[in-house]
Amino acid sequence: MKTLLRKVRKALTHPERILPALRHRAQMLPYYVRRDGTANLPQVIYLSINSICNLKCKMCDVGVENAASQFFKNLCISETRHPEISLERFKRLVDEVRSFKPKIAITSTEPLLYKPIVEAIRYAREAGLHVQVTTNAFLLDRYAKAFVEAGLNELWVSLDGPAAVHNQVRGVPRSFERAVDGMLAVMKHRKELNRRLPVLATNFAISNHNFHSLTAYLDSVQELGLDLEQLVFSHMNYVLPETAAKHNLEYGHICRTTPSSVTGATPLEVDTDVLWDQLLKIKTEYAHLPIGFTPEMDRGELEDFYRRPDRFIHQDRCQVPWFMAQILATGDLIPMTRCFNMPLGNIHDGTFAEAWNGEKMRQFRVHLQRFGTFPACSRCCGIL
Repeated sequence: MKTLLRKVRKALTHPERILPALRHRAQMLPYYVRRDGTANLPQVIYLSINSICNLKCKMCDVGVENAASQFFKNLCISETRHPEISLERFKRLVDEVRSFKPKIAITSTEPLLYKPIVEAIRYAREAGLHVQVTTNAFLLDRYAKAFVEAGLNELWVSLDGPAAVHNQVRGVPRSFERAVDGMLAVMKHRKELNRRLPVLATNFAISNHNFHSLTAYLDSVQELGLDLEQLVFSHMNYVLPETAAKHNLEYGHICRTTPSSVTGATPLEVDTDVLWDQLLKIKTEYAHLPIGFTPEMDRGELEDFYRRPDRFIHQDRCQVPWFMAQILATGDLIPMTRCFNMPLGNIHDGTFAEAWNGEKMRQFRVHLQRFGTFPACSRCCGIL
């Protein structure tokens, strides 16, 4: 009931969100009426365009080189090969999906290390698709003008604190300064070319390394004069060893899991009193900024999130594979990059639509319809 009231209140406060919400409901109809695991074509396609990164983030299994984790495996990191989606296959993917116009979200590992990134964006935009890029922005300055010219819709930059904190978390000196220089360059070229796109947004991943620095981060963003469409604070996705063990004991025959995001970060060390004070201060003293939280939680839910990791917060049913696709650098489809290392199809074996409703993907959806979710899903952003 609490979750339903929260959703109703948000819809009434933001009426412009009602139509997208209704479209999402229509997208989810097969979840309720079909029992064979088939789904309508997705609203969003997340594309892990490559498999290399240039930072060493402490809260990331890739950054700390935890090769045993499912996140590391999903991102296809390897010392001997670095798979990526070829530009030719990217263009064919765009041609295959342009009729139903999903958002194309180009993400991990670090998309600005993908050499044909600008041409890929331009091709998708010319096909009428909405394109989003998420980046650490270390190389953004060199792409700023080209992104504006190509018509990129959204540019999401990962920032995890003011300069000193961010640089410590990201493991590379001046990574904050370079990201900011890149965003300022985007703003400059938007003005020079009389464009409003791409809109700029940032995401701050909360961990034990920076939970005390949220307001200091907002102060630094304002002082730098960044024109941001949204500033999101995300509570970390994580799977503790004991949660992984419980999951594998009960459901390992369906989908095995590993500990995740706990090698270089320790969620249980987040001081929830300090973090709650930060959140309250943001909602009062920074209310003029376009700030969002993922997930939005009250005080009790925040305590549960960090102290009772097996407890689900808002819901315990996963519907992600009905409205969102995740394609890895190898072409494999999985539910999400932080989800199970379990290929459910591959776009190199046929068309996107064939993989999306292929046998393995449909079978996984049937399992989700039956079980709702699994123990390892309790801190996944897909259900929070």
